[in-house]
Amino acid sequence: LAIPIGKFIEKRVPKNRAIMVGLSFEIVACVIALFANNIDDLYLVAVFFGTGFVIKNTTFKPFISEFMEKDIIGQVTGSINIFYGVGRILVTVAGGHIVHYAGGDYRVLFYVAIVAGLLGIFTVSKVKDERFEQRKAEQRKG
Repeated sequence: LAIPIGKFIEKRVPKNRAIMVGLSFEIVACVIALFANNIDDLYLVAVFFGTGFVIKNTTFKPFISEFMEKDIIGQVTGSINIFYGVGRILVTVAGGHIVHYAGGDYRVLFYVAIVAGLLGIFTVSKVKDERFEQRKAEQRKG
């Protein structure tokens, strides 16, 4: 479900907006998770989070590559993957410490994720998808 929805959104809106949609799906998943009481709620969390994750992952590398010099895309993409992996490790370690200092309340991580998602939406809203706009302008002309 997530892959076709992600590709559907990514093809119809600028990539920066697609990333914002992906982050919004993940924020909705975190809000649902805050109030989850049973397994059915967790299925809903999985659908929203998985869809948001796929939308972001099918969008952010093509979007970033539009701003790179073509002869170094492989090197820069490799660097992005390294920092992405390091970031994931640091977030996992930090998450453990946050839960520890919150008295074992893991739900505090959803609040952190919601704030991070909102900051991500704000940040990506400042970057424009110029190639998308150019393609749309060319389609209107001819």
